[in-house]
Amino acid sequence: MQALTLSAELILVLLVGLFAQKLRVIGPEFNKQVSAFVLKIALPCMIIDSMNVPDAMNKLIQNAWILVISVAVLVIGFLVGLLMGKLLKKHIAERIIRFGATFTNFNFFGVVVVEKLGGEELLFYYLIFIIPVRLTIYLLAKIILMPKENREAKMNFKAKLKMVISAPLVAVFIGLALSFFKVRVPVVIQYGLDQLGMLASPLGILLCGSTLGCHAVKKMVTKSSLIMSGIRNFLMPLIVWLLCRGLRLPEMYTSLAVIYSALPVASLTSTYVLQYDPDPKAHLDGAGFVFVSTLLSAASLSIFTLLL
Repeated sequence: MQALTLSAELILVLLVGLFAQKLRVIGPEFNKQVSAFVLKIALPCMIIDSMNVPDAMNKLIQNAWILVISVAVLVIGFLVGLLMGKLLKKHIAERIIRFGATFTNFNFFGVVVVEKLGGEELLFYYLIFIIPVRLTIYLLAKIILMPKENREAKMNFKAKLKMVISAPLVAVFIGLALSFFKVRVPVVIQYGLDQLGMLASPLGILLCGSTLGCHAVKKMVTKSSLIMSGIRNFLMPLIVWLLCRGLRLPEMYTSLAVIYSALPVASLTSTYVLQYDPDPKAHLDGAGFVFVSTLLSAASLSIFTLLL
C-alpha cells in the first residue's frame, strides 16, 4: 500500500508538469533551465547529503557485490531488450526497446521510492548500486539510440570522459570522501544541502511531466507503448526477482535489484530519442514509453515490493 500511495503521489506531480506545459503555464526555456538546475545543483546536494554517513567506506567495501549485481541487472535488461526488439521490430524501433529495458528512472523516482520504503540505510546502498547505471547510461545512450546510418565518427576519449563524469557521479565520491575523512560539514552548509536536495525529486518529476506535455496524450497511449511498458514494468522485475531468489541473494541485494527493475523507464528516454533519432515516430514512441510506463509503475512497484 505504501508503494502504491508513493507512486500515486509521484504520478500526480508528473501530471501537474504535463498539464502546466499543455496550458502554457511553463515557458519554452523551463525544461532546459530546470534540467540544468536539478542535475548540476539539487541532485548533487541530495547525493552528498545521503552519502555522508558513518563508516561509509567500510560499508561500501563490505558490500562491493552490490556493484556486480548492478552490472548484472543492466546486462539482463539489455539482453531482454535485444530479444524483444527482434520480436517486435515491425512495430517498434529495436533501439528504443533495448534502451528502455536496460535503464529505469533511477534518479528521480528511484531515490524517493527507496528512501521512503527502506530509509536512509537502504538509500545509501542504492546510491552505490546506481553508480554503474550512471556510467553506462551517459556513455551508451547515443550508441544504443542513434540509428546506424546516422551515427557520426567515434567520440574521442576527452569527449567520452566529459559525458561520463557528471555532477551526480562526482557527488557520490565527494560524499564518500567526507565520510571517510570524518569531515563535519558546517551547519549552514548542511542546511543548504538538505534544502536544495529536497528539491531534486519533485522538480525532476515535474520536469519529466513538462517534457511529455509537448506531445498529445492520446497519441502517446498506443499498442507499442503498452507493449514496451509491460516489458519494462512487469517482465523485467519478474526475471530479476526469480534470479535473485534462485541464487539466494541477501535480502538487501534482492531489494535493490528488484526495486530498480520495477521502476518506470528512464525519463531521459524521450529526451535522448529527440536528441539522437530524427524519426518523428521514434519521438512519439519514446514519449509514450515514458508516459505509460510511469503510470503503470504504481502497479509494478506495489506488486514487487510485496514480494520482497
